Amino acid sequence: MPDTRIEVLTRNGIFMTELKGRLLNEVFSAGSSILFWKKNLNYILKSASGIIGALVPFSLILAKLEKRPLTLNLATTNICNAKCIFCAYRYLTLPKGFMCDGIFKKAVKDFIAVGGGRIDFTPNTGEPLLDPKLLERIRYCRNFPEIRKIEFTTNGILLHKIDNQALIRSGVNEIIISIGGINRESYCRVVGVDKFEEVILGITNLYRANKECGKPVKITVSLRTDQELKNIKAEAVFKKILKIANISYIYNYHSWGGKIRAEDLRGPMRFNDPKQRQYPCCKLYGGLTVYWNGDVTVCGCSDVNSTSELMLGNITDNSLIDLWRGGKLRNIRRDFRNGIFPDVCRVCTAQPSVKIYRRFDFLSEIFRQ
Repeated sequence: MPDTRIEVLTRNGIFMTELKGRLLNEVFSAGSSILFWKKNLNYILKSASGIIGALVPFSLILAKLEKRPLTLNLATTNICNAKCIFCAYRYLTLPKGFMCDGIFKKAVKDFIAVGGGRIDFTPNTGEPLLDPKLLERIRYCRNFPEIRKIEFTTNGILLHKIDNQALIRSGVNEIIISIGGINRESYCRVVGVDKFEEVILGITNLYRANKECGKPVKITVSLRTDQELKNIKAEAVFKKILKIANISYIYNYHSWGGKIRAEDLRGPMRFNDPKQRQYPCCKLYGGLTVYWNGDVTVCGCSDVNSTSELMLGNITDNSLIDLWRGGKLRNIRRDFRNGIFPDVCRVCTAQPSVKIYRRFDFLSEIFRQ
């Protein structure tokens, strides 16, 4: 694995090659719109910081990352109220349920004990707003200064039913609303349920509540549509949301460890392009996911049933830090560096690289302690 300061001279060429491929790949689906340039300008700025970040020896970055997790993902439920075509929920065999208070508080306290960081309440295959204790749990986490950011992604189906003022004031920092289309027909095709009107009402109510409270929460509407972005800009609902909301979009998806097939996706939706693994997967170094039953995995994306080689143990029997520094994860990282991958990783189309931790936003957290 490359680890030299000379790499800062070559990163620029690599970056420009990757940028060219990304822009060409997206422009065919998104068109040269404001959203396209806004999204990719953000990508450019973050990636460019990685060029300068190459001045930091990568072995030092990895050594720091191996000491403690930066993120704790709390999948407090694996129950969902949607049937999205890009999600592995329909292939779930892990029993469904809700996290008990004992497991929840132990996970949070274990995380705080090693320095804390970011907590994400997004379940891998569930809907966080189905957890009746979600707001209570966000407030609990907000009591600890070691928790520097709290966020979650929701399908928005229940937003119109909850107390949006209470949600905004709960202590959450960021909410991403994943919406499967900008009209009822597209939404139903992608999400698999007829809840489009409810979601649009919920988005409107949430943004209004956030504005009334002084906009303390970053809210983003993330489009996961089977229509090309350049063809939906004239939609009345799109124009309405664009006036009040920060909008992003996704056309690239992963296969959930081979569970989702290319033919499951529609229109411009596609899998990420597989890349040669020059670096280990960032999931091995970023954080841990705790399922509702206490099982702990290093990847909540592919290990949806907590049965793969990436499952490390149960938090009722182990501390988070022992699992993070333990022999099983250490061996997985070593094998990755040597080109030996767990079966579930061999068919993964996501392959996010650990090199993202060269970026300034990550380096500041990595070297906090």
